[in-house]
Amino acid sequence: MATYTPRLSRSGMNGSQYWYSNTNPLYPTFGLPNCTCYAWGRTWENSGSPPYGFPTGDGGTWWNHSDNYQRGQVPKLGAVLCMSGGPAGTSGRGHVAVVEQIYSDGSIMFSNSGYYRGDDPVKWNNLYFYLRCASPSDNYQSGQHGYYGYAGYNIQGFIYNPVDFDPEIDPGPDPGPGPGPEPPDPGGQYPTRLLLFKKQIYRNQRRFIDGLYL
Repeated sequence: MATYTPRLSRSGMNGSQYWYSNTNPLYPTFGLPNCTCYAWGRTWENSGSPPYGFPTGDGGTWWNHSDNYQRGQVPKLGAVLCMSGGPAGTSGRGHVAVVEQIYSDGSIMFSNSGYYRGDDPVKWNNLYFYLRCASPSDNYQSGQHGYYGYAGYNIQGFIYNPVDFDPEIDPGPDPGPGPGPEPPDPGGQYPTRLLLFKKQIYRNQRRFIDGLYL
């Protein structure tokens, strides 16, 4: 089995072939920040080969257009988490993200990018790359709680990476503490491990906002 290295920051993404070359069929028209360009490129980065035959439509179409890949309801490292629908008042075109870490309680951390073409640098930075956690206790819908939430999305399942990764993952370098206050304890709303990583995500977001990754 291959060793999996989770992506916990946007380090090394800018200009990378995985997201900024014509091999990625979403670039440049639907390039970053955008969930589909990100998931296509991240799958390439993980597997070492471009995922030809991977879906290229809106995120909500990926689940039903991935017959060349194994799919399931159990998360695996490097798998694409597929969602249909979307929050009220949006286009409802769905979302895709990539599973980066899986914990003993079944909760997962997944990396994302979100479509944005505005001129607000703070929003652009936050949507370029961000992390979320979710729990299997409610079919991973707990991911809807957060800075850019998933309220209104329907979890369809996971498209598995063609590489079989060892579940004992390489945690990568410690990102270190970020500036800004941590969010308040939600009073037991999430498992302890999930709460700790939600705080880590918050610190990363503060680093984006303060321009440390510009």
